[in-house]
Amino acid sequence: MVVARLRDRYLPMKAAEEETGYVEGKLTWPYTMMFSMSKHGLYVKSHEITDIEEFIEDPVASLRRQIDDEDALQYQIENSDLELEVDRARLCRNDPRINFVVGVPTFEDIATILDRGGEVICLVNGAVLINSTAYRPHFVIVRAVEDQHLVIDDPGPPAKPGWRISRSTFREAWTDPSPTVANYLACSGNRL
Repeated sequence: MVVARLRDRYLPMKAAEEETGYVEGKLTWPYTMMFSMSKHGLYVKSHEITDIEEFIEDPVASLRRQIDDEDALQYQIENSDLELEVDRARLCRNDPRINFVVGVPTFEDIATILDRGGEVICLVNGAVLINSTAYRPHFVIVRAVEDQHLVIDDPGPPAKPGWRISRSTFREAWTDPSPTVANYLACSGNRL
């Protein structure tokens, strides 16, 4: 959806899965998607607590530092190919179009990127958005930050474009399973 908006190029589902690194039965990490966006001529900014160098050096220790909930941590480890993700992280670290910012982002950070014409993708616990107790990592696109709500495009299933969700619900999904996991990926045709 982001490539279509910024580059007027629609990607069929199979191509989108390849460009995001989707593997059946594994979690989809952002590194392949970031590298793909760069190949499409976009600039990418990753803002999260993860220090890319720390992740490359020891991914389990990096995850442990971020995730307070032991069950969520084990879910991440067991459902990821960490060796592959480290290789993908190295590609991103070496790409001049990709910038890493270490820290916990705010709604104001997202609003600033949107005001500059960028697209913002957040990884959230999608289960929180639908009032479930499960843990379900899920990417959504933030369209607007309002006083009491965010407007997001949720690719689904089922897809929910233009979904207005309260700031408190979004914050809960954005910071679950730990307050430090809030993140965003921003992309733009211009340097961010």
